[in-house]
Amino acid sequence: MGGLDRWVAELFERYGLLLLPTVPTTAWPAEGPDIAVMARERTVPIPYTSVFNDGHPAITVPAGLAPDGLPCAVQLVAPPRRDEPALAAALVVESAHGPLRPPAFASAQVAASAG
Repeated sequence: MGGLDRWVAELFERYGLLLLPTVPTTAWPAEGPDIAVMARERTVPIPYTSVFNDGHPAITVPAGLAPDGLPCAVQLVAPPRRDEPALAAALVVESAHGPLRPPAFASAQVAASAG
């Protein structure tokens, strides 16, 4: 067992579920990431999900909107062969926030319903 696998196994000896960011940034705009900003802020948009791709039930759920209106997400990770805690927690997170309504989308819906 490698060092990362040991570390994760030790976490699950103490915790029944992990709540983690999915990526270190909000979603990218439709035109893609701003490379200059990423370089200046030293933000590398590498997903944190790959750590749990082999053997851990994990789910990513929307968790709200950032101040710029772009969606944020969290990942919920359960111990190996324990899907239920991740799925139950995902339902709680999704229920707490309801459907995401980015400002541009919300404005378009209001305009469409008024017409």
